[in-house]
Amino acid sequence: MTENPGGEPLRRTPLFDTHVSLGGRMVPFGGWEMPVQYPAGVLAEHHAVRNAVGLFDIGHMGQVDVSGTDALEYLQWVTPGDVSRLEDGQAQYSFLCAEDGGVIDDIIIYRIGDGHFLVIVNASNTDVDFGWMRLHLDGGVRGVGGDGVSLALLRPERTLLALQGPRALETLQRMSHHLIG
Repeated sequence: MTENPGGEPLRRTPLFDTHVSLGGRMVPFGGWEMPVQYPAGVLAEHHAVRNAVGLFDIGHMGQVDVSGTDALEYLQWVTPGDVSRLEDGQAQYSFLCAEDGGVIDDIIIYRIGDGHFLVIVNASNTDVDFGWMRLHLDGGVRGVGGDGVSLALLRPERTLLALQGPRALETLQRMSHHLIG
């Protein structure tokens, strides 16, 4: 296993062995060993995503589970977007902002269900973002928090995939049919 400049070992997503078996050239990225390209080359990969579809391992991204009776109110307070507009299964691009209005990180908030959200943060900021979210929960932000909100940092045994490109929906529909039957 390669190391970060600080000497800590690089982390691996659950798909690491698959990347290696497919010829992925692994490089350090935000504390993780990630594929930078495959044997077909970067140009072929770029054209595939621009013209058809590509699948990306984004399992290195941080995943924060936010749940509880006050989860919505908590996210409304700690992000500038209107999270209340989300319906189950929808996502919203947003930010974690410092007290002076500066951006700590850009995030994606998914509404899983009533009182249940998944917040995706950037890999290199996962610990900082989770600490910031905990601080604002433990501080009882505007009376929100305590027993009404639970935060959990999900670890990489659970992975994320991004299907991107103009044929992504069609591909997902075909895959879903096979997966669901």
